[in-house]
Amino acid sequence: MSMRAAIVVGATGLTGSALVEQLCENDEYISVTVIARRKLTYTHPKLEVKIRDFDRIEENDIGFAHELYCCLGTTIKKAGSREMFEKVDFEYPLAIASLAKNGESLIFL
Repeated sequence: MSMRAAIVVGATGLTGSALVEQLCENDEYISVTVIARRKLTYTHPKLEVKIRDFDRIEENDIGFAHELYCCLGTTIKKAGSREMFEKVDFEYPLAIASLAKNGESLIFL
């Protein structure tokens, strides 16, 4: 069995929190790193949480992993404006993917 590492961006919502729990409970994963805006209520020995401002995320915030999962998302109502909605649902995921690709921190299969 190969030991895997995963990064989850946006793990405080319904989808992200469920994914983090599944990854941590999966024996194939040795580590799960979360990049989130706020603290998680879930804890696990495999889990490392990095609290970050997504406007200031940097390449060194995204370490090595076999997979990167982006669970960021909002609604226009929650975001407060179309611009903020696009920032959360489009700009942040694009920036994170670019950082991961440029830093070669992921294994692409």
